[in-house]
Amino acid sequence: MYNLIYTRKTLIQHGFLWVMMLGLFSCTHSQRHYDNSIVRYRILFEDNVVGHITLEQQALPNLHRTVETLELRTQFRGMSVVENSVTEIHEEDLQGRALRFLKHIKIPHAERSIFGDIHGNQLMLRDRRGDQEQNLQITIPDNFLLHTGLRQQLHIAAQTTRSLAYMEWNYDEQKFTPVQVQLIEDKSTAAWRFIQTSEKNSASLIREQRVDQEFLPLQASFDYFGKHLLLVRCADQCLSDTVVSLKPLDQQMLSSPYKITDSALSGHIRYTIKMAAGRAPQTTSEQSVRATEAGWVVDVCAQCKPKQNNESYDLAHYLTANTWLEAKDSRLIAAVAKAVKKDDSPAIKMKKLALLTRKRLENNPHFSGYATALQAYQSRSGDCTEYAVLLAALGRAAQVPTRVVFGLSYSREKFHGKANVFAPHAWVQAWVDGAWRSYDAAFEYFDAGHIALQVSDGNQEDFNAMFENFNEMKIESMQQIIKPKMKAE
Repeated sequence: MYNLIYTRKTLIQHGFLWVMMLGLFSCTHSQRHYDNSIVRYRILFEDNVVGHITLEQQALPNLHRTVETLELRTQFRGMSVVENSVTEIHEEDLQGRALRFLKHIKIPHAERSIFGDIHGNQLMLRDRRGDQEQNLQITIPDNFLLHTGLRQQLHIAAQTTRSLAYMEWNYDEQKFTPVQVQLIEDKSTAAWRFIQTSEKNSASLIREQRVDQEFLPLQASFDYFGKHLLLVRCADQCLSDTVVSLKPLDQQMLSSPYKITDSALSGHIRYTIKMAAGRAPQTTSEQSVRATEAGWVVDVCAQCKPKQNNESYDLAHYLTANTWLEAKDSRLIAAVAKAVKKDDSPAIKMKKLALLTRKRLENNPHFSGYATALQAYQSRSGDCTEYAVLLAALGRAAQVPTRVVFGLSYSREKFHGKANVFAPHAWVQAWVDGAWRSYDAAFEYFDAGHIALQVSDGNQEDFNAMFENFNEMKIESMQQIIKPKMKAE
């Protein structure tokens, strides 16, 4: 049901050290020489090694090259071990100015390569997924830095303001985003506290770690659904570590206070949910949300008539193609043409396309990676996120406005070893009869056990954002709302 842990997506899709250390400062450049070196890190969870990161720095005659390799092992119950890797290469001149970068993400069924060449103030970007390639040309802000430029500016900042700014490249949103950094010297350990504040999904994300005098990470700790994932520097002998598989879904389920009956799921349920400060469930045509002292009161009604609201929507936007929903691709358009008739109503189109999606993917469940709609269609594999992005793209190709919903869904039976739980899920809402109506191709139905947390265009960043502060979420209570019967006169 749930595609992949937020933490692993952060590690793999964004490049772990780059997220923490990339391009932090102003555009002042100064030449500083770095020798060839290799630094290694263990990735630890509950004292077990689940992966490694290798950071290799190469000093060439006219440039600095940095190669980061991440390897992480994951496993889902009843499925084989999955080996995942990311390789990222940065090349910069001797003054630390960015020249080019390459990032290759190797995850089963969701491989991706991003090539960036810098010409003057222009970034020439090629984003390749399978046989698909997207080309972009984007103006580079003055304070964009890669790895070596970052370290050069850190040395300057350590002697001056210790408070600096930079722009980093966001691979998934395909834009530059600002970051603020503060350095605090720890004289007792000859290290620095490195505090980084960046923008993510219109919110501030703060990270802190310890770095050495050369501004390379020593150790960092990251929240992992109430527990901790550690990055620890190690020597060459860590290459002989016994690596165990990280089991993502074991940490990502919310207990239900009650076992929910079929009659309740098919009707109206009122939840009280506690969430981290600044977080809130999503209001939709099928879900109302209000704040109370006890938490968020969320009403979900599966069979109620969707509420008409006064909010205006740019429905044309929900017909457009994007990186994740390739609605203009000829292969998806051809699939739609075979599945639906032009004079079918939007509701009939969505039912037929949900069936097409289910038949296309149901024989090869795969919980690794976050594939695009076309990747899912071609590989014939995936989990709920692939079902959702494929159905949304097919809907848009059929001229039905669609959006992807990320949230939770209830499972009374055992799901990955746990029963009576809410687990992360994704489904689709389509604009039908003047309201957003839900279609869940993975489950074949929508019920009151679906709790919407965020609506999206299928962007992986939005999916990741759902799991920030996930450990602070709790379903406090729930009740079935039964509409009183009208008395006969």
